[in-house]
Amino acid sequence: MTGGLGVTWSDPDVRPAGVARDHGGAPVTRHVRGWVRIVVGTVGLSAGVALAVLGILASVDHRSRALDDAVARGVLEGVGPTEPVTFVAGEGTGHEFTIYLDTPGGGNEVHLEREVQSTTCEVERADGTAATVLGRLQGVASDIGGLRSVGGFSAPTGETTVTCGWRDPGRQDRGRADARTFVVSPGAPSEAGRGVLLTLGGVTVALAGGALLAWGIHGRHRFVAGATATPQVSGR
Repeated sequence: MTGGLGVTWSDPDVRPAGVARDHGGAPVTRHVRGWVRIVVGTVGLSAGVALAVLGILASVDHRSRALDDAVARGVLEGVGPTEPVTFVAGEGTGHEFTIYLDTPGGGNEVHLEREVQSTTCEVERADGTAATVLGRLQGVASDIGGLRSVGGFSAPTGETTVTCGWRDPGRQDRGRADARTFVVSPGAPSEAGRGVLLTLGGVTVALAGGALLAWGIHGRHRFVAGATATPQVSGR
């Protein structure tokens, strides 16, 4: 038989499955949320925020400990080495140390980074060996609340002397402060970066979780199944 829409069916009593349409002929849809994405996104967002908060707290705590436990303090000013600082490495202080430039007032990020890069420190160990710490060549750099790492070194038990200075200022050193305090604190530079990495990781996880959550809430529109047309039967 031939339907009113010009479609022929062998059995006029059968209505083929299709998409339901409203009175205006537009397809009928319903909104379907992605509940799995909502659940996973919510968990990811919560976990990311928690990690970021832990990272921030770890950074704040590390700054406080680095300043409170500093074994030596000195001042960088002008050009070249300034007054050396001396401390005893060993029991109670450990054998790994990090030199930090203290920039508590903040400022232009580029200028502050150039201050670190232009810092050079010479370390004289108790066993007669020496080491050079260059701010521009440090393996792991960190900035924790204005406490910027210059680099790290190890030292055997005994008296250790650290002499720091700034190189001659060039065009790249414009904006360098007249003077800065530097501190020598126990611990490797990588310890300072843990809080920063935890914060960055938490932010990344939170963003991914938030995107997944938004995707799940937005969901999608699914066509509602129904008859494509009702065949008109001319008679038998």
